[in-house]
Amino acid sequence: MAICARNNRELEKARAEFTEAGKSIFTEACDVGVCQEIENVVKHMREQLGEIDILVNNAGAIVVGPLQNQNLEAFEDAMQTNFQGSYSRRSQFLNSMKRRRS
Repeated sequence: MAICARNNRELEKARAEFTEAGKSIFTEACDVGVCQEIENVVKHMREQLGEIDILVNNAGAIVVGPLQNQNLEAFEDAMQTNFQGSYSRRSQFLNSMKRRRS
């Protein structure tokens, strides 16, 4: 099992829950809207766990409220996370998963 999140505090809570249950887990902080961070996490995951069989994408960002109250930076961050991040995560694993039929 491996998870990533922007927030180290949340990762530490998850790690503690798994440890308490006697299970191991790989955790690493990562902003999935930043391609280089995704590449780093995937590399570290593969080094520790081998190939990944199942990918669950649960990352997302949303800009809420009237358009006049939103700034371009928040909108771009949401687009980076929701679209670029999703594509990058999927592309990091897809060929290997297809080859192994996982």
